Amino acid sequence: MDGRAYLEKLIADGFAVPQRITLDRSEVRGIALGLLAAGAIARSDMERILADLDETLKQAGLLRVMRAEKLLGGSGSGLAGVVRPEWMRAIDEPPAPVLRRVLPLVGRTFQVGHVVENLISLEVWSTLLRLNLAHGGEDHRMTECFSQALKWKGWDDAGTQYRDAGGSGTLVQSLHARNRAFTPGPSDHARLLTLVVEHDDGPATLQIPLSDLVVDGQDN
Repeated sequence: MDGRAYLEKLIADGFAVPQRITLDRSEVRGIALGLLAAGAIARSDMERILADLDETLKQAGLLRVMRAEKLLGGSGSGLAGVVRPEWMRAIDEPPAPVLRRVLPLVGRTFQVGHVVENLISLEVWSTLLRLNLAHGGEDHRMTECFSQALKWKGWDDAGTQYRDAGGSGTLVQSLHARNRAFTPGPSDHARLLTLVVEHDDGPATLQIPLSDLVVDGQDN
């Protein structure tokens, strides 16, 4: 795994999502340290990227992020960073997400509490993932699956941590259709996505291949 390329893409994707313009610097640092511990990135490359991130944030005027990071001790490298033009462009003019592919999930289900959802598809965009589900019939409990009180989290086998970006839904006749979005977009190395939603009845886990690979026991 090219840890340097992955870390740079993670930062660029974070800037490219308007809702995440206050990029979580401490989260990026934690991921960078994980890559370092795994031997996927050299310390000099990690420190350079983090220093450049600091300088880009500073020049972009994201002072709230910088002040919060100072409380955590900063990057600690002592390097003088440089502004990354591509990151500044992503901040000033976030690129429109590009649809990479749509993975069909018809025939699979996902159970959250007492509600069984029918999986429709997973949209893989350049800066996000969007999971589409549906539930037929008069049972309105399916809204439990999309309650804002529920905590979703996700990760993939390439080390990307995904954030819940919310969702929306429609009701047509007795068909309840919903979607849930997660940021950032996956790297080219990712092969398996894992999503977990916390529920009073216990966590529900869903695994979705991000390629043509078939994963045994992928349904709940």
